[in-house]
Amino acid sequence: SSTNVVIEAGSVRMPVIVSSVSCKNLSINNGASVTTTIAGTLNIAGNLVNNGTMVNNGTTHFNGTTGQQAFTGVNSFYNINLNNAAGMSLPTAISVGNNLVITAGTLNANNFIISVGGNWMNNASAGAFTAGTSTVNFSGTANQVIGGSFSTNFNNLTISNSSAIVSLSTNENIVSNLSISAGTLDLAAFTANRITSGGVLTVANNAVLKIGGTNSFPTNYSTVNLVVASTVEYAGANQNVSNQVYGNLKLSSSAGAVVKTFPASALTIVGNLLSEQG
Repeated sequence: SSTNVVIEAGSVRMPVIVSSVSCKNLSINNGASVTTTIAGTLNIAGNLVNNGTMVNNGTTHFNGTTGQQAFTGVNSFYNINLNNAAGMSLPTAISVGNNLVITAGTLNANNFIISVGGNWMNNASAGAFTAGTSTVNFSGTANQVIGGSFSTNFNNLTISNSSAIVSLSTNENIVSNLSISAGTLDLAAFTANRITSGGVLTVANNAVLKIGGTNSFPTNYSTVNLVVASTVEYAGANQNVSNQVYGNLKLSSSAGAVVKTFPASALTIVGNLLSEQG
């Protein structure tokens, strides 16, 4: 759309978006409001300036074609979709209640924290996320997926979903630290290796790192903190068990008898050793 929209404070009825609507630049003045319902999609081809109230319960779709887009005055979205080859740079930390999708362009975190309550889908390119020193925190209450058509380079990746499972559907790359502070990170048949040697991998008390396929423990982390009540589960087919100081170590398979190969030198298990065959 090429139409610029300004929402004035004196409007008789403030906009409530219940379907798909489009504009170029959107300005919400002080005393005005815009509400997007769960069925609504707000397509913005230009910039978003919010000096009033913006309630995002639906999808905000940044789909410009004439340069990098920007927004100010809002830090909470439900679904957000970046579909602009010129990309976007965040002006602040944001909270995404449901899904964050990169369809085209590059999302520059600008070193800010991004909290995601749903899925992360990178369908643009391997370089579609510029992390800087940012942290992406998966903090939902239902199952979440990190994936898309391409891998993402995360700086710090934190899992804090204590109610459900966060799983990978592509290999993901870590620049700095991987922290599972609550809940389960299920790597499935994919990896969350550090790009270069360094950083810290932490699994907190009562949190779980689940490793599938034929993969072993994530690589290139200089420091590994597996707290006493944490669990690392080798849940794939034939796998090599890495020599770490484990809290709880679980060996499992959903495909019948498999071989889990221990290292030649002794490893340490502070908690329990569990074995389970599905």
